[in-house]
Amino acid sequence: MEEFLNNIHFLRAVWLWGLVPVGVIGLLLLLTTQQKENWRNAINKDILPFLIVRGDGISYLPKIMLLLVLTIMVISLAGPSWQKVEKPGGKIEAAMVVVVDASASMMAEDIGPSRMGRTKQKIHDLLNASPGVHTSVVAFAGSAHLLIPFTNDYKAIDHQLKSLTPKVMPVGGSDLSLALELADSLLNRIEAPSTIVVFTDNITDKEIEVLKSRNDAQDRIELLAMATPGGAPIPVGRGRFLKDKSGQTVIPALDVDAVKRAAKIKSVNVSVISLDDSDVQRLASNIRQNML
Repeated sequence: MEEFLNNIHFLRAVWLWGLVPVGVIGLLLLLTTQQKENWRNAINKDILPFLIVRGDGISYLPKIMLLLVLTIMVISLAGPSWQKVEKPGGKIEAAMVVVVDASASMMAEDIGPSRMGRTKQKIHDLLNASPGVHTSVVAFAGSAHLLIPFTNDYKAIDHQLKSLTPKVMPVGGSDLSLALELADSLLNRIEAPSTIVVFTDNITDKEIEVLKSRNDAQDRIELLAMATPGGAPIPVGRGRFLKDKSGQTVIPALDVDAVKRAAKIKSVNVSVISLDDSDVQRLASNIRQNML
């Protein structure tokens, strides 16, 4: 039992808070049942059979089954895991978590076919340049989600990435901190140095503070900026573009000064997207060095 408790961990532990309302539901069901028992005890036993409608007996099984199903659902959403990523021979192998910005601005087309489309191409090229690395993919906007668990099946990763767009994200915005927290939870059972590769078009003071807070982290971050200084509007369909509250077209652009400041953080390597594959080759080289 002790070994079980030491080995189990949860990839999305925040879902365990869902056990609180499950407990409240259980308490309410218990109180309701108790009130029904008290009512029966207060009635004369000779007339009680005439006051009870057939089928009105107290049945505990449905209530127990309801609580059991809800508990299992919450624990499943929390992502329980007992596995480590290991090499043959028992050594724990380094891994890579690819973090993809899936916010609305990633649909801007200053980088063809779009920032999102080019990101998927870059990930494909990166995986081909880093064969055998256990890879997981996290997508984020205003929330962060595990898109693909650790795998060496790069074709499966390519297939899953095809469906990733800002429209599938449940919360708008862009919160890199949530994505890095999720990446950390995926890597916390891996003892070897691993790498978090971030593809994002949003590098501001907020992101820089998030990256600075990780200076003591074991896992390095490779960040590839997926935007241009000129920027481009965000298409919203039918030839229209996203506008702000004043009616002006929103044009998200790469903040070059912010990129330079981010590049000074010791635990982070920052690159800007290139037209050729030099950015991917540099990423792959850094990842291999980090695994030595």
